[in-house]
Amino acid sequence: MFVAPTDPLTIARDNSFSRYGAVAHLMDGAAQCTVSVNPHTCDETGAPIGLIGDFGDALATAATLEPALQWLRERGCRIVRGPITRHTWYPFRAVLSGFDACPPLKGEPWNAVGLADSMQEHGFEQVAWYASPWTHDSQTQIGRSEEQLGRLETGGYRVRALDPARLEADLALIHDVTLRSFSQPFNYMFVPIDLAEFQLVLGPGAGGLDPELVVICHAPDGTPAGFCYTTVEGPDLASIKTLVVAPEHRGTGAGSALVAMTHATCRRRGLTRVIHALMRQGGPSIAISNRGGHEVFRRYAVLERAL
Repeated sequence: MFVAPTDPLTIARDNSFSRYGAVAHLMDGAAQCTVSVNPHTCDETGAPIGLIGDFGDALATAATLEPALQWLRERGCRIVRGPITRHTWYPFRAVLSGFDACPPLKGEPWNAVGLADSMQEHGFEQVAWYASPWTHDSQTQIGRSEEQLGRLETGGYRVRALDPARLEADLALIHDVTLRSFSQPFNYMFVPIDLAEFQLVLGPGAGGLDPELVVICHAPDGTPAGFCYTTVEGPDLASIKTLVVAPEHRGTGAGSALVAMTHATCRRRGLTRVIHALMRQGGPSIAISNRGGHEVFRRYAVLERAL
């Protein structure tokens, strides 16, 4: 029932996570799941929140699901959320709709049709919602944001692409501004990870880094103010995965400037379709995305149940 992973990437992720958390993999025929406890993820009573994910093609059968939930109970968990494995730095959420709109994106969560329904049949309820829209009008997006880019640069800010010659240093900058930014309340289920694990997150499982499409904003004093991370999904398709602006630089136009430069680079490279991926409903990134007009093509949710 409990199995040891054989995939090198899974082993590397488990080894890194196990320095501070606990993880286990279960299998029952074709059904599978992964459970984990992250000490940084707690409920309002201080008890750890159990995490469950990696369901594969279907929700784990009762023969697998019940031992998984018991494993979490034994570690003090009172609730379980998923699909999440280890923490939300890795792909998480259940795809609800839009399976046929386009193939899975790099680093996007993926599951069989009906996974959320199956989870709800086992006592889970949807508690957080996300969406991925197409941006149809990149030129309008660029035009409206370039004015803010100009004002930003006049104020001493600098926007540039990641430098492959100083990759480790740039990743450290991105890691720093992410920790300072995502620790804010809106970033659901956020937990800190160290630089070594962060570099693993951005490794092969994330689709790799395209230096031109990792755009960094520096404040006038040279410190990182934000970044935008984008992946190439096809000959004419790109996907903005992460937009981060440090709290002290919000309202300066830094987010719009990062998106403008990203869209301009995409157009220059023939990436005429741009996805603003995995945005939480009601989040600040929605307002920036709306400037170019958008159409949601895929929806997701996180689900929860009591143990």
